[in-house]
Amino acid sequence: MLPELLDGLTDEGDPWRRRHEFSPAMATCHKVLFNPEADRDVMVAALNTWLAVEQPCWFGRKEAMYGRLVYCLLTEGDLQKGDDHVRSRIAKDRGEWRDRAWAARSHGFIIAAVSPRLARAPADTALQVARRLCSLYLQMEFDDVKEGVGYTDDVLLKGAGDGALPNRKWRASVSYFAAQADQQWWRNRRFPGGVALSVNAVGHMACHLAAEKVRTDPAFAAKAGPAGGPVRHMLVYSSLFMAMGTFDKPNPGAAPVTGLTPRGGCKGDDRPPPYQDGSNLAVKFSGYSENGYHGRYDTDTTFPVPFSNAAITSAGEAPLVADQPFRYLHDASDDHRLFAAGEPTTEVILDLADALVNDF
Repeated sequence: MLPELLDGLTDEGDPWRRRHEFSPAMATCHKVLFNPEADRDVMVAALNTWLAVEQPCWFGRKEAMYGRLVYCLLTEGDLQKGDDHVRSRIAKDRGEWRDRAWAARSHGFIIAAVSPRLARAPADTALQVARRLCSLYLQMEFDDVKEGVGYTDDVLLKGAGDGALPNRKWRASVSYFAAQADQQWWRNRRFPGGVALSVNAVGHMACHLAAEKVRTDPAFAAKAGPAGGPVRHMLVYSSLFMAMGTFDKPNPGAAPVTGLTPRGGCKGDDRPPPYQDGSNLAVKFSGYSENGYHGRYDTDTTFPVPFSNAAITSAGEAPLVADQPFRYLHDASDDHRLFAAGEPTTEVILDLADALVNDF
């Protein structure tokens, strides 16, 4: 299917793109990505450099900055080899990500299809390629991958060897990004080179950071207090702070697509906030809800419906989706357990040394 989708692409690309060239930062990254002499390591470095500055999400910026993202980087040559080849490549690189995540060396995975023709393709064509990549990744039928639905993977983190902390498991959200978003109203979902699926495990990161903080700062556990302990402290004072910061300001040069909601406008705002007075959260986000935000698309869906609606040419024309939740980061619920705190699991990922020991 992928080769057939690529057959419809042209060098000229989308007429809209010919009238609206890529932004300078995107064009600079493309010089590396589209250089036939560039190897995958060079391309990944270029993507990390771009993401560390241009990615609106604080989580993504931090992961790129510290080189903790794992990529499945697919060239047009890979896509032309067909679905079985691409499925195999994704599975291999997903396995590497899960291995690194198990050892707390990565919290994010990106499947990126890089091609000059794909980057300049009409938005609806790019979307179909991304839907096919998603179906191969999650082992679903293409027609079952729908717009307006949130798809997830799962990721594990190895517990303490003494059994004090069990192995844990989280769901990780899958989100669509594309070069087609550059200079568009949905530009906070732009990505250089073509299309990408970003898999983000916020709770996995928070749990690892909490464990590291306890290991390096024995006083931290006492400071975090008994109510949920270090992990909850990290989810509130780090993860929630970064999440609210992501929606604090609109992207430069664009109308607001997402924004913080004044306190009182979201479910749960009648309860005291989970952070202390005088904290960075209380000072920076005073007057705003820690329970939800609003946006011109549902950020929890993998392929938001408005992205494929050519009639929407500005953020103000897209329907407003109110009370999109932050509360899963701090409020007891199924989503808190699945995406933030994680849940104990008996599942394990054996590294090579473990496997060799078990073989003898």
